[in-house]
Amino acid sequence: MNSSDSENSTIPIPSARRMSLAITSWLPIAFFVFASAICVWLGQVQNTAVTLIGEVEVVEVTLSSLDEGVVSQIVPGQPESRIAYASVTKDQLVAVLDDRFLAQRLSEANQKLVSIANEIEQDASLKAEKPLVESLGVESEILQLMFELNRVGDNEPDQRQELLFSIEKKRADLGFEFANGSNESAKMPSIAARMLRQRCDSIRTEFKAISMSLARLDSRTPVAGRITKTHVRAGDAVSLGQPLVTVVPIQGRHVVAYTHENTSVVPFAGMPVTVRTKTVPVKEIETIVESVGPAIESIPSRQRSVARIEEWGRPIRIKLPSAMEVAPGALVEVVVEAASR
Repeated sequence: MNSSDSENSTIPIPSARRMSLAITSWLPIAFFVFASAICVWLGQVQNTAVTLIGEVEVVEVTLSSLDEGVVSQIVPGQPESRIAYASVTKDQLVAVLDDRFLAQRLSEANQKLVSIANEIEQDASLKAEKPLVESLGVESEILQLMFELNRVGDNEPDQRQELLFSIEKKRADLGFEFANGSNESAKMPSIAARMLRQRCDSIRTEFKAISMSLARLDSRTPVAGRITKTHVRAGDAVSLGQPLVTVVPIQGRHVVAYTHENTSVVPFAGMPVTVRTKTVPVKEIETIVESVGPAIESIPSRQRSVARIEEWGRPIRIKLPSAMEVAPGALVEVVVEAASR
């Protein structure tokens, strides 16, 4: 074989090398096609659900004064410098009105009662009215115990229990006296006796009014939460209905989201949704739409895709189960499946 034939001859490529070259050449293209198909499939799956941005509702509970008076304490046991954002439990005492005015009224009523008792001692014709005056004396003692109970803090359970027992015992004794009291004379009472009874009825009415006002001196929070604002300070005079403190619950109970007016989602009460937090770790729970707003509204900036661009939608209120603890004001995702639209 001459040199020209050897130069023109082709060297065969091994099969393994050919396979390697083919993989190197076509693999990127195949991977691109496969990835594109996956993206299309994921897009179709994603389109079966609509994700909304919801905000956990912030509910402010403002406690107002139940009576007129002077503020004695705000959050007893808590220094004034720590009242802001102080944690409170349900039924915790958060505001107390001074009972000095009620104590003065009770003292004046007792003076009238003593005057009536002295008149009975001096006039034999009024002896039959003595049990009535004695029963009013017991009612006055019960009120005195109630004043003491009102001044005892929640951190003294033994003393409170003892006072409650004494009050119940005196009430039982009072009921026994009424049931076994002396029978009134069948004859018409004298004018003096009738006037005395009217005075006793007036004192009893005053006792009842004092008792009702005493029960309204304490303000307790109906929810567990944090105090966000105090409207008064110790020593301030307040009127009936005047705000005392504002409490925000520590756990949100509802989520408010908006379905955009240009989406296919038609919300309805009872529609199943999935609420997902944006925290780490992510919490997710299934719940339902509790109510739907009647009109299209402007969506709050925090819940828009772009905060500066105004968007419109229908508000929906979603019940948040107690098992899912989310802070009021937190943003969450609300997922509506296609089958629920």
